[in-house]
Amino acid sequence: MPTKLRPYFAHESDNTLIITKDLEKNLLVYTLDEWEKVVPQLTRLSSLNELTRRIKRRYLGSAQECTIDASGRVLIPPVLREYAGLDKKTMLVSMGNKFELWDKARWDEVEEEDSIMITNEGFDGLDEALGGLSI
Repeated sequence: MPTKLRPYFAHESDNTLIITKDLEKNLLVYTLDEWEKVVPQLTRLSSLNELTRRIKRRYLGSAQECTIDASGRVLIPPVLREYAGLDKKTMLVSMGNKFELWDKARWDEVEEEDSIMITNEGFDGLDEALGGLSI
């Protein structure tokens, strides 16, 4: 865990993280407080609808509680490491209320794909996608 983020995780969730699978062969990392906000939203989704059932299964079914140790390390369960292809180099990317954890090589690919998509979409499409947000 990056040194500058350790106080945040210590304060927000007593060094407890919830790590779960995401859709793009990456992992999502939540503080305990943020995860507790997400769970009710997911559980409200219908289990009768195949897509929402699969989404619930992906996020809720693969969620693992992990602890940041005194040295700032997090032991990610093997099933999650394998899913995301995590090896030695990783990227922890802030997404506001959560973080994405990527294998560095995969992150580089996704970042290139994102650049191409945004460029091809053009500024008109970008404005529509962002709903007029000014960054």
